[in-house]
Amino acid sequence: MPAVLPPNYTLHQGYPAVESYLHLRHTKKHPKSPTAQQAESALRGSWYGCYITYTAPASPSTSEKITTTNPETQKTGEVVAMARLISDGICTFHLTDLLIAADHKYKKLGNVVVAHLREKVREYVVGLGIGETDKEGEEKEAALRSTEVTMPVHAWPEEHEIYYAEGFVEAWPSSRGMVLDWRQIHDFDFDE
Repeated sequence: MPAVLPPNYTLHQGYPAVESYLHLRHTKKHPKSPTAQQAESALRGSWYGCYITYTAPASPSTSEKITTTNPETQKTGEVVAMARLISDGICTFHLTDLLIAADHKYKKLGNVVVAHLREKVREYVVGLGIGETDKEGEEKEAALRSTEVTMPVHAWPEEHEIYYAEGFVEAWPSSRGMVLDWRQIHDFDFDE
C-alpha cells in the first residue's frame, strides 16, 4: 500500500528555499554542510526535486498557528522533508539529499518523497519513447530495467526501510561502486 501524506502536509514539486534546505541538512547533522552559495548551486544543478511542507493546525485557544523552528517558513508552511535527483536526462538518475526534519520522522514522509521521485523517473523514461508500449498501453520493462537509479546510503540505517519499501535493493555484492579519493592522486599538491 503506497504511503499517504498525513493531514497538514503538502507535497510540492521543485526545491525549497536555500535557507530551508540548509536547515534540513543542519537538523540531520549531515557530515558536510554546504555554504548558502554551494546549496543554491546544488539545487539549481539538480534535474528534479520535491519537498513537503507542514502547516500547523490552528490552536484551539488562540486561533493562531503554532510557531515553527524553521528559520524560513515559506508561504505554504514549514519545509520538513525533501529529496532531489541528479541526472544525465536519459538513463542515469542519482537520488540524493533525502532529508526529513527530526520532529517529523516516522510519518512516512520519506516514502512519499521517494515514491514521487521514482514515479517521475518512470514517467520521464517512458515519455522519451525508450520504452515502447504493447497493445494494451503497458510500458515494456526493458527501458526501465536499463535505467539506473542510484543513491548513496551513508550512516543513517534507520532510513533503509524507506528505500526497501520503495523498491530499492542493496547493490552489494552484485554491483560495487567506487569513489574518487583525491588524496590518492600523487601529482596533486594539496599545499598550493
